[in-house]
Amino acid sequence: MQDNNIQPRFTQVPLPHRQAKLIVDSASIPERAAMVIQGLAKGHYHDATDLACAVNLLPDIDDIAECSDLDIDFALSVVLNNYDGLLDSEERDELIEQYEVDGYHVGYDTDKALWYPTTYNAAIATMVVVQ
Repeated sequence: MQDNNIQPRFTQVPLPHRQAKLIVDSASIPERAAMVIQGLAKGHYHDATDLACAVNLLPDIDDIAECSDLDIDFALSVVLNNYDGLLDSEERDELIEQYEVDGYHVGYDTDKALWYPTTYNAAIATMVVVQ
């Protein structure tokens, strides 16, 4: 007998710049990612250069030292999903390379038009951007 009361709980993260929502299984959201997202959301992003500098805001986030790499990578992917409309494919590739050099791990799935933390397969499996 199937229990219909057991359903995955999904979180909807607004992407106001993209006029969309990121939907992700709540269980796959890293513990402190919301705090990092809020800190990164304070940035003013107009182009790829601004997005490359987003990590410069990290030291200003309270308790950032307690955040895991996954918290940060997940938060970066949310911010990048919000501002993806500012980027072309070449700029996406350059950002991925730059973040990797800086020690962060984000990727872009062209089929889903979705940024994701590359070190966290559970997140990409449940992430989707909807208008």
